[in-house]
Parts: sequence; C-alpha cells; structure tokens
Amino acid sequence: ALFCKEERQYKMTKATDQYEPNSAVYRLIIKKSAPTFTAANCTLKYNGKRKNLLQLGKITTNSPGKLTAVYYTDPECTKKTTVSKHGAVSAGMAPKAKGTYYVKASVPETANFKSGASRTVKLVIR
Repeated sequence: ALFCKEERQYKMTKATDQYEPNSAVYRLIIKKSAPTFTAANCTLKYNGKRKNLLQLGKITTNSPGKLTAVYYTDPECTKKTTVSKHGAVSAGMAPKAKGTYYVKASVPETANFKSGASRTVKLVIR
C-alpha cells in the first residue's frame, strides 16, 4: 500500500513494484476523506459532575482534527445548554443537571480530512 500526505507525482517501476517520487509518468492525487464518527445514545447517572461525552469516549472520530461538541436541550438542536439551568460552564457546553440533552460533535478540515459533524446523540442524565 502507498500512503501519502500530499499531492506529488510518482512512477511505478516494473522491476520492483516500488514507487519513486518526482516522476512525470503518473500523477497520484490524494483526496481528502470524510471523517467518520462513532456515537451512541447514552444514559448516565447523576453525580453532580458535568457529562462531557468526548472526555468519556462516547463520541469519537477517525479525523486528527480537534473534536468539539455542542449540547442542546431540544432534538432540533436549536437551544443550547445554559449555565443557570443545566450547570454548563458556558452556553452549549456539557451539562451536569438531570435531564435529556442532545449532542452534536464536529471536526474542522485538516490536511487529509474534510470537516464533518456527527449525528445527534441523545444524552439522558438521571
């Protein structure tokens, strides 16, 4: 297998089946991949601490970009969690209060990956 981090030109030699850089014979274009996410709905027990699904490993990605999450109180993901009602550090951050929340994670574009977002994950704190 050939793994490349950038667009370059390569030549494949018949004798060794190896790739040699800087040839004008073949042009190999590495396209950015779409990130994939693993995310599952979860129910967690209330213990007075914020429930950060990224720190708990409940949402992950194959992209090396910085994974971030926004927490909402409605399934349409229009109303962010708040400091006063949900115990978040700031609006849209991980809650600690009992309730039902909806989480969307995202990663920015990187050298090899497109930007992307996870499906909405349901978080219940009981």
